[in-house]
Amino acid sequence: MATLKHDLPTLGLFCLGFGTITGVGWILLMGPWLQDAGSLGSMLAFAIGAIAIVFISLCYAELCAKFPVAGGEIVFNFEAYGLVVAFVTGWFIALTYISGIAYEAIAVGWLITDLVPELKGRYLYSSLGHDIHAGPLAIGLLFMGLIGWLNAKGVRGVSRIQVWVTMTFIAVSALFVFFAIFRGDIENLHPLYSGSSGLSAREGLFSVLAVTPFFYVGFNVIAQAMGERSESLRPGTTTLVLVGCVVAAAVFYLLVIVATAIVLPRDELLADALPVSTAFQAAFGSVALGKAALIVGILGLLTTWNALYFAAGRVLLGFGRASLLPKPFTAVSESSGTPSVALLFTGIIGALGTFLGQGAIIPIFNAMSGAMCVVFLLVCVAVIRLRKKDTQADARYRMPGGQATPVIGAVFATVLALISFGQALVGADGGFPVEYSILLTWLILGYVFWQWSGTRRKGVSREDRRRMMLEN
Repeated sequence: MATLKHDLPTLGLFCLGFGTITGVGWILLMGPWLQDAGSLGSMLAFAIGAIAIVFISLCYAELCAKFPVAGGEIVFNFEAYGLVVAFVTGWFIALTYISGIAYEAIAVGWLITDLVPELKGRYLYSSLGHDIHAGPLAIGLLFMGLIGWLNAKGVRGVSRIQVWVTMTFIAVSALFVFFAIFRGDIENLHPLYSGSSGLSAREGLFSVLAVTPFFYVGFNVIAQAMGERSESLRPGTTTLVLVGCVVAAAVFYLLVIVATAIVLPRDELLADALPVSTAFQAAFGSVALGKAALIVGILGLLTTWNALYFAAGRVLLGFGRASLLPKPFTAVSESSGTPSVALLFTGIIGALGTFLGQGAIIPIFNAMSGAMCVVFLLVCVAVIRLRKKDTQADARYRMPGGQATPVIGAVFATVLALISFGQALVGADGGFPVEYSILLTWLILGYVFWQWSGTRRKGVSREDRRRMMLEN
């Protein structure tokens, strides 16, 4: 049987994680953040989110060292809780990654047609309150095919592209931050804790804090990549990569928020649907260079898209190895060493999601934040449970902070989950939240898959399933 290739270097792992985290969402949602929570309120929300995710990433570091195979959280929770929890965990993660892939396809069409309006094309239909045009849809589907082809070629090519695009993204973003702060006026940061949406400082802070788990999702993509890591990678280095991704992303978010807010008065900034583009224009003193914001967004989008596609294929491969999906999902290409069927399925479902259009973006963010917080909680508690099961005196690796670290991580994950699900309820104004509908629909679909795989699942003993998941 073909196996995954160990071709992913340490820098490739970091760029995979950091590139997935930063992405393009900050360009699309900077306006709502500043409008709801103000400049300092938005920064505070992302700082609190980062502290929480650092503790959670340390839990991932210990489990990645213990189970360095494809499947990540599915394998962790199978060992800690059993098959049912492992399935629910993986199903939430699959939803997050595949929905993210669809979102990237929607976003790339939006950004490119904003950059070149002539590409918008004719009106096709309406979805979730937004008009769908031929141009953005075609661009999204074209890029979906390109990203899928690159992932099918092999992990080494994915890593190289991720490194170069991520480094370019960081360089251009750093120039923007420098010029914006140099030319900005500190008075433009006011009001610090509120915008024009009418929310109180606390409500505004919670509205941004609720989505921060989604905006830090990406560090856990590294858990999916451990089956393809370089053989020389040490557990301590994995910890540095995981935590480094989160810290670097937090610094990035804080800098772009202050750079966007400081360069122009709030009212003038929020007059544009994409205020980051307006901020770029003011920072560089040029309309043409202002378009660089959209180019940065496209670069960030490509790094996230590439990494999510990579991770989704590994999650589905893990499902296949656990006998939770049909056997073809266990297929690994002999030539490229990639999970061929899983990647094809990912591309097809992601392409279908592209047809939902812009109206799906915010519900996706909110629903996935809550779902991932549940996954984070399970992973933190899994560390505690597996330590009790581990009878070896010389455990492979233990994270810094001892028993307190997973406990703190679990508390943070619980609080963030409550905030995420609570904000969705508040935003529904008494109705049934769209986010709840998304999660409920996905859980029902998961139940269908669970029943569908019943015969194959029951025909595999726990020992054989564990052997397949842990790659023999």
